Amino acid sequence: MRFTANSRTRPAALATIAAVATLSVTGCGYVTKQATTIEYAASDGVNGKVGPLQLRNMLIVAAGADQPGRITGAVYNNSDQKVQLTMEGPDGGTTELTVPANGSYFIDNDAPPEIIEPAGAKPGAMSLVTFEISGASEDLTLPVLDDTFPRYATMVPTEGS
Repeated sequence: MRFTANSRTRPAALATIAAVATLSVTGCGYVTKQATTIEYAASDGVNGKVGPLQLRNMLIVAAGADQPGRITGAVYNNSDQKVQLTMEGPDGGTTELTVPANGSYFIDNDAPPEIIEPAGAKPGAMSLVTFEISGASEDLTLPVLDDTFPRYATMVPTEGS
């Protein structure tokens, strides 16, 4: 005696198999967070916030851990008053800048160098920097880069600069 599927059950079985196969292939996407919804700093530096200031692409350029380090990045002020920002390195070296009201301050080759002495970590490592304004502070661990990348070659400070 030969067993054959009923002509009515065959299409239903095929549809069930197709549905199970489709779900098994796409099921991971149902429970996995989409990569486009994850916020991250798409740059060499890191982002942060202190009071009304937004800190973007912050990093240190230095030749070595015991050498001066130049902080680079961008600072955006969302308040209607200018803000004095103090940046303090891990060994106590500080630098200050003033961010205009409802404005920005770009710390790059065109701006006066913002130097902390010493950098506190060798290139390729991370250095803790405290960003402080009146009444608020934020600790960020900044990457330390050197002149290997041509973009930062002219930013490496020297002793006493």
